[in-house]
Amino acid sequence: MDKRQLRKKMKDLRDHYPLEELQKYQEDIFRHILAMDIYQEAMHIALYYPIHQEVDTRILIHDALKHHKHVYLPKIKDGEMAFYELFEEDDLQEGVFHIFEPRSSKKVDPDIFNLMIVPLLAFNERYYRMGYGKGFYDRYLKNKNIYTIGLAYHFQKCSFQEEDHDVPLKKMITDSYANT
Repeated sequence: MDKRQLRKKMKDLRDHYPLEELQKYQEDIFRHILAMDIYQEAMHIALYYPIHQEVDTRILIHDALKHHKHVYLPKIKDGEMAFYELFEEDDLQEGVFHIFEPRSSKKVDPDIFNLMIVPLLAFNERYYRMGYGKGFYDRYLKNKNIYTIGLAYHFQKCSFQEEDHDVPLKKMITDSYANT
């Protein structure tokens, strides 16, 4: 199965999974991440705003802002991704691909991030992620030293061959485990 077919299969699986089960899985995922030292100590966290049935990071956005951490979300402009600070949970606007993004117009330097939570459709045993196929995160993370964590449901783990341009994540957290 090629990557295009695998993306469709994984998206269909995730998007048609029973919501009640996904909500339980998310509770386990957040229990893992909220207890992690890297999350507790991070003051500058890059996150994604969820679409479809992705792991719902709004819980992390809320928690981080409540604890006076700086939260950054991506925007796509002119075909490139950059991160912008989110000051309040409702300070969002719909952007490219119908994904909500901060209203802020000042992009931030990625060197500021203590942690980045990355979206994905699938991941393999070496913690490479498969996204939606546009390459935004791989291009953004290339040659940067950012501590990255992927959040996923256990059923999103599958076998695929990464490509030269793919960037592995440092850690994966699912409802069934948090790797070290």
